[in-house]
Amino acid sequence: MRSVQVSTPKELAEPISRLAYGSGISTVNVQEVSSWHEDGRREQKVNVVFETSTPKAKTFVDRLLLSDLYDRKLIAFVVRERRSINTMDPIHDVTDPWVVPSTDLLQDLYQFAHITWGLIGRVLLAACLLAYGLLHQSLLMMIAGMMFIPLLPVISAVGFGAWVGHWRLSVRALGILGMTLALLFLGGLAVGAMTSPPIQYSDFPPLIAGALISAAVGVAAALANTDDVGRRELIGLAATSQIAIVPAWMGLCTALGLPASATGGEVPKHLLSLVINIACVVVASLITYVAIRAPHPSLRVLNDEK
Repeated sequence: MRSVQVSTPKELAEPISRLAYGSGISTVNVQEVSSWHEDGRREQKVNVVFETSTPKAKTFVDRLLLSDLYDRKLIAFVVRERRSINTMDPIHDVTDPWVVPSTDLLQDLYQFAHITWGLIGRVLLAACLLAYGLLHQSLLMMIAGMMFIPLLPVISAVGFGAWVGHWRLSVRALGILGMTLALLFLGGLAVGAMTSPPIQYSDFPPLIAGALISAAVGVAAALANTDDVGRRELIGLAATSQIAIVPAWMGLCTALGLPASATGGEVPKHLLSLVINIACVVVASLITYVAIRAPHPSLRVLNDEK
């Protein structure tokens, strides 16, 4: 469920309201407001506000962005989630959870495309937990580490950003993915430097099975990100298990040497599987996004790179 607020010059309130009616919204509220700017300018505007279901909010936002009315210098809008909406609309209609507005999805992925000290610290600590779990074949420690590594939205952002023309999003996501893999390797290296062999973990899936699992994870991730229903954490854990284990294992092997059971071609095979698994998540999530029309062409209007 969503609340939509559009700040606009007064003369555009009527056509924007008609856009809302055409998107299935029965009633809008129009409120007069005053906008004060840092340079001293003051403008009289109106807020066009309404509460509606998630898919109707998406329809309205897509139509607004593609309409001749929209100008980022004149119109600003905010989309908020709501816990409950009690109006004359039927409950089964207003609670429809799918598909989320395209702007929600875009900005959600953008939030994961920022490097912060919190991200670096979280990934490095998680890498140490994961590496310790790999060293001792401790499933609980491995899960504990993987729960704190936000790989799935970063990988999904690579294809999504490219499809809607937000190349900055794709490039930033690739940079964060590279940084995350490097931190996972360093975590494994640090744990290996403080412990002793052997590395007990050897449960890598076959190449084809790993690729199929990653493709399924990519589909599930896209479906989860576009739906208000469900929890996404376990899907993220599945993606992390396919990708994060390899660099952490490599770090351990660099410090402690290969396990006795490993063959000479083990390292190149795991590196190849890492690349294939990442590519499968990117492609599968993008195909799913496009199939359900989540990345609407209207998102190109919001591209700051133009």
